[in-house]
Amino acid sequence: MGPHRSTLCLAWRLSPTLYEADDSFEGLRRFLEEHRDVVDEATLFETVTHHLYLPLELLERRARVIKDRLASLRRMGLRAGINVGTTLGHMDEAWDYMPPCPSRRPWATTGPWRKAAPAPTRPTTAGTSCTSIA
Repeated sequence: MGPHRSTLCLAWRLSPTLYEADDSFEGLRRFLEEHRDVVDEATLFETVTHHLYLPLELLERRARVIKDRLASLRRMGLRAGINVGTTLGHMDEAWDYMPPCPSRRPWATTGPWRKAAPAPTRPTTAGTSCTSIA
């Protein structure tokens, strides 16, 4: 590799299935310690899907877990953060098994065009939530 340290960063993006349960996180932590020479950074996805709506109770509980997991990863000397996967209108992923979104959905001239993504309902964004698609 030569006398200069590489600036290459090896980042691991981690699903909630790998960190949410204590025993899963313990296994992940052991794995990362064992392979520490190829891990510089770990980011925790807040969800396993791009589906925007997560019940707030689930998100609140997961946020507390994420806070603890990030602290543990940082104590190992890793850079650690959150990788946000949910995006407004990204795709109709997981609409068939996630809880239904409690707000209205975006509409096109042919009817709702997103099953999973809610439309903004604040007055400041109301004009952008009903786009006509010809």
